[in-house]
Amino acid sequence: MEDFLVHWLEIGGLFALAGVMASERFVPVLPSYAVLALGGIAAASGAYDVKLAVVAATLGSFLGSLGWYGVGYAVGPDRVGNFVAKRGRWFGLTPSVYERSAAAYRRHSRLLLMLSQLVPTVRIFATFPAGVLRVPSSSILLPTFIGILAWNGAFVLAGYLLEESPIGKEGMALPVLLGVVLAEALIVWGGYLLWRRWQRRQAAPPG
Repeated sequence: MEDFLVHWLEIGGLFALAGVMASERFVPVLPSYAVLALGGIAAASGAYDVKLAVVAATLGSFLGSLGWYGVGYAVGPDRVGNFVAKRGRWFGLTPSVYERSAAAYRRHSRLLLMLSQLVPTVRIFATFPAGVLRVPSSSILLPTFIGILAWNGAFVLAGYLLEESPIGKEGMALPVLLGVVLAEALIVWGGYLLWRRWQRRQAAPPG
């Protein structure tokens, strides 16, 4: 499977990599880090320059993010507010909590947009709330781009460097990288569960 995908990226080149990263925002068939690592592996195989691979992947993801911003802008705050008022209790979300969260998001939108691009799954539709809350487009461009560049660049370079290493010579570059990502995800999930458990203990009445 890895050889097939790398070969496909070698044939399609930078346009294929950019196109996959743009469409991945709406049809996440493969995890983004896997596609990016494969893009780096293809660069190590001589399909294109690794720096251009980072640029192409970043531009593709950036265009996909603008698409989600447009969807959120079209939905708008009124529809979301009405949904929260009618159905928010299903998710433990009251109108007052939603309003406070929306106000906090508007205040810290630049930081949240940048950091959210470094969180798996969340990064896919991270610009949607900004569109819903009508955060000015001029405010979302740079932080979103920086966050995407950090994420995409890290995985493209990781795939490239692993493929160039002795690990890559054994055809283990992608499995090793995915194993590291899985281990990190498990650690984060375990930390989240411990934090939730600590919260419940703090909220429990004494005795």
